[in-house]
Amino acid sequence: MSESLSRNLGIAAFGIESDETPCGEPTKRDGASPNSNDGSPTAAFESGDATKSRDATKSRDAIKSDGPSDTAVALRPALADDDAFLYELYCSTRADEIAGFGWDRAQQDAFLQLQFRGVQRHYEVQQLDVDFRIILQDGRPIGQLIVMRSATEIRLADIALLPEYRGSGIGSRLIGDLFTEARGSGRPLTLHVEKTSRAVALYERLGFQRIEETGFHYKMEWQPESVER
Repeated sequence: MSESLSRNLGIAAFGIESDETPCGEPTKRDGASPNSNDGSPTAAFESGDATKSRDATKSRDAIKSDGPSDTAVALRPALADDDAFLYELYCSTRADEIAGFGWDRAQQDAFLQLQFRGVQRHYEVQQLDVDFRIILQDGRPIGQLIVMRSATEIRLADIALLPEYRGSGIGSRLIGDLFTEARGSGRPLTLHVEKTSRAVALYERLGFQRIEETGFHYKMEWQPESVER
């Protein structure tokens, strides 16, 4: 996705105490293509440090792990019926930004609907394998995870959580699952993040390195030990 599009579409809430990552939306579900934003997890992410590795094969299906208060967290494929939830999630990641515009509720909703649909259309035209998942806790949707895969990389396109679930360590644990997949496949895990995002420091703590820089974003990469640059 172009730098300007990425910036205009915003960034999602990842699950780190207000740290940020790329913003994404739904991909085409049920065999269709994605409807979310592309390569830069931005948004409230989460402040958990250590990540927990699990079997790499689970990262594409129903991953379960211990979440906050020992509550199970799972992933499932996104469905067409999830659009209302995904719009709510998207709005939550941009609430503070939009509040400063001085618009009334109708203006805010019209703008956010336009941006949300634009992100969806972006993912629909992606050529990569886009895996769009809904993050669940106790069966309730609490976030989204979008991963784009190719033969040469695993790209964390978006990870976002509802405000009340950010800062709980869920995002870091899900990234830990992607680390396991990256090790198993010998591919690097990459992402794009806004330079001003607090998520940059979090990603660096998790082992990501800045490998490229554009006007507004860093491209960051985590390398499995077996992969040479």
